[in-house]
Amino acid sequence: MDKHYIYDRIEILLNKAQTLKEKSFEDIYGEFEYTEVGKIVSEIHRYVEELCQEQSIMNGVQQIESVEASMRNIQKLALENNNEVYKKIEYELVPLIKNMRMYFYYFIFIYPDKDKMKKYFENEVEKYFDNPYVEESKRTGRYKYDLSIVIIAYNKLEYTKVCVGYLLKYLPSKIRYELILMNHGSTDGTKEYFEQLNFDKTINIAVNGGGIQIIDRIVEGRYVLKISNDVIVLNNVIENMYQCITSNEKIAWVVATTPNVSNQQDIFGEISDMEEIFRIAAINNVSNERRWEEKIRLCNPIDMYDIEKTLEIIGRLLTNGPGVLFSDDRQSALYRRAGYKMYLAKDSYCYHFGSVTIKDNMENERECFRKGRIEYLKEYGIDPWGYGFVYDSKLFCNLEIEKQGKVNILGINSGLCANIVKLRDSFKEVLGNKNVWITGFIQSREYELDVKSLTDEVFLCGDWSFFDQEPTRLYDYILIENGIEEDLQVLESIYKWKKIDGEILLRTKNQNIRKKLQEKYLSQEIESIEQNYYWIRIQ
Repeated sequence: MDKHYIYDRIEILLNKAQTLKEKSFEDIYGEFEYTEVGKIVSEIHRYVEELCQEQSIMNGVQQIESVEASMRNIQKLALENNNEVYKKIEYELVPLIKNMRMYFYYFIFIYPDKDKMKKYFENEVEKYFDNPYVEESKRTGRYKYDLSIVIIAYNKLEYTKVCVGYLLKYLPSKIRYELILMNHGSTDGTKEYFEQLNFDKTINIAVNGGGIQIIDRIVEGRYVLKISNDVIVLNNVIENMYQCITSNEKIAWVVATTPNVSNQQDIFGEISDMEEIFRIAAINNVSNERRWEEKIRLCNPIDMYDIEKTLEIIGRLLTNGPGVLFSDDRQSALYRRAGYKMYLAKDSYCYHFGSVTIKDNMENERECFRKGRIEYLKEYGIDPWGYGFVYDSKLFCNLEIEKQGKVNILGINSGLCANIVKLRDSFKEVLGNKNVWITGFIQSREYELDVKSLTDEVFLCGDWSFFDQEPTRLYDYILIENGIEEDLQVLESIYKWKKIDGEILLRTKNQNIRKKLQEKYLSQEIESIEQNYYWIRIQ
């Protein structure tokens, strides 16, 4: 058997699965008793089992085993004359086979040949990852639902029951929604619990890693709310997140603030007392656009996203190769570089217990992160945890946000721009001042796409000659985050781009530079969150 033969067998299996939706219970049952289907599945299983010993990235064994489990369950439902069988065929079996076909095709015929990958993303990706319900909604101009609400669970049934209970308590009253439950390879009774609840769609991925991505193939809402089973949804969270994501057509992704999460998304600190959690939510969860903070990247124990924008980038997200631990950073990069925005909805507080399922499956965590970081750097040309990927909280503790009217910010070599974006949003949150302009100056092209999506204008220049010209505008804040150590003399040229009452914030770890600046300028030293780094505040 060669790869072309197996690909053809997957196509045949998909065609047979798609025809089941039109058949009777008896015919559905009989189809799985038919020896040709069993032979096809066995051939695929045997081939991918051998293949995945060399290419574990493809998850081929998990995928075919999940397909087999779905087929067995469908056969059982057909024997019982249970109408749920048709939902299982449409929303589970067919998408699982499509997912398997996509991964098989990409990793066997395309990856890692760069020319083939380029052609695939230009011409074929939409064929292999589709959502027919979204396509129909785009054609007609009407979605069946405003929101698809999805709970995904991998074991930890006791947490899952709490998660479901609070979701049902705080479902929105003015948003049309569907409810979807997905069991992702649990072995603790989660599958059986979900099947008792009678939600709109109940999906069983029998083996963890066997096809969680099918969620985006089957949702019928304009937006998708995805909830991990270790999250408690609280009052107004869904409504406030929805108001945020629908407020601007450029917004693709929104997360709620929770405890026990990284990326500066926890705004109240660690809290375990449930009475305190509910008290905070009651006060905090009042819709307020001033508290929607743009982020460079997001971590997503609970998130809401625009399905149309996600389908634009998802083909690249699902075929990135190793480094699954950086999936949040990958998704963030793809949204950024497509020109879309991501927000932390600080007016939406809910509780996150803290990755209870992931922790059980993390072996050699430090090494996993190291490898994932290297793979990300190869793919996107930047370090996902390089400078500017989160803002410097110690810096912002020392800044006074007082200026009204037009505020101009210049970020020089600001990496992923977290500090200048945070500075802009601080004026909105503290003063309600949205009249802020950000200019980005970069000397390295690898950040160009990211900086363009986060600023109002970008200038790229390999040296410092740009600042020899007369300023095109004067700035209230100039943040110099990298590169100045090579030529401290250039600071005199940059200084003339500052307003009289403006200030320069220079990030450095060079003690000699710190001393020279303090001798020459009226300045203040501010400790950074980064070890050995300081900010020099020049006025």
